Amino acid sequence: NIKNLDNLKDSDIDKTVTRVKIFLFNKDKILLVTDNNDNIYLAGGHLEEEETIEDAVIREALEETGISLLKTDIDEPFLVLKYYNKNYHNTNTNVLNQIYYFKAETTSYPDLLKINRTEHEKLYNLRPILINVSEFDNFLNKKLTSLKSEYNRNIVKEIIDAYKVLKEM
Repeated sequence: NIKNLDNLKDSDIDKTVTRVKIFLFNKDKILLVTDNNDNIYLAGGHLEEEETIEDAVIREALEETGISLLKTDIDEPFLVLKYYNKNYHNTNTNVLNQIYYFKAETTSYPDLLKINRTEHEKLYNLRPILINVSEFDNFLNKKLTSLKSEYNRNIVKEIIDAYKVLKEM
């Protein structure tokens, strides 16, 4: 899945950013991350220097949920989205954002003592929540209609679209 509204070529790209996002299942629940403004996210983030995609999934799950995953807990990415962005956030930089979606399963529960939040995440009190799988679609659709920010509605739309792909597998 490629979004390239500015018709950029690969040769136009100044920087590539790779991210991971994780659908983390615990029995009949899906783990999400929420904040003070009631926004929701999947656990995930940027790859660090010299890090593999799988290592990023393990690190981000631990940092944002306090759950330690093993490589055997993680499936191969089931979806890759590519966004070509001209003048990304007014930086005069053309950026290719690659987002790898993973499914992981665990029997562990979030451990707030193991979460390692950035200052930004602390400011907005990012924290894990568990949603029943049977209620997940309804939860996302309600969230979509309640959010005021277009940016955050787009995040929820992307989660909905990715979850549809995951369910069809």
